[in-house]
Amino acid sequence: MVLDGRTRIGSRNTFYPFGSIGMAPQDLKYKGEATQTEIGDGNTIRECVTISRGTAGGGGVTRSARTTC
Repeated sequence: MVLDGRTRIGSRNTFYPFGSIGMAPQDLKYKGEATQTEIGDGNTIRECVTISRGTAGGGGVTRSARTTC
């Protein structure tokens, strides 16, 4: 699991290998703005999942709460 950028992670989360959280967005409009990722409590992040930071156009934050990815 790779963690990058401004990333907050809650409690009771389970992470599996080869994923990435908080990497720069793949959106071509992203120009390096200060954005972040927030993972709440009780999530399961499975193998090879990518959760990128938000974009300014989308509010600047990617949030995940109580889910399985």
